[in-house]
Amino acid sequence: MKTKEIERILGKAVLSNLQVNSVLSSYSISELMNLDTDSLNAIYKILAKKLDAYNTNSLEENKESRQINNINRQMEVVKAMHTFKKDRATELANAAKVRKEKRERLALLQNAKSTKELEAIKELSLADLEKEIADLSV
Repeated sequence: MKTKEIERILGKAVLSNLQVNSVLSSYSISELMNLDTDSLNAIYKILAKKLDAYNTNSLEENKESRQINNINRQMEVVKAMHTFKKDRATELANAAKVRKEKRERLALLQNAKSTKELEAIKELSLADLEKEIADLSV
């Protein structure tokens, strides 16, 4: 699911004040945002079971098409929210990895700089070292 599609689905749900109905509760879009991906998956499974209950094989026209459409819409919203949260978690993990790599590189460069500074100091004569120490001590 692409980002634009997720934004469209969630935007429509927010504007229409859609409520997603679970077994014990009803969730607004902002409440769904606070749920983890496992909870969203559980809600999706509940909605799928409800949909299966409506989709009985029958020769008669299903008079519950409005409820079916509503459940399908709720499932679409939950799926979009789940995808959004998974994608966001991946982005955050990648950003954390980049930050860690930068910190490690910085530490390595600082260590290399210290080593070079020590090498430069080793090249100074004893007289130069004593003079610089005296200058810095004042």
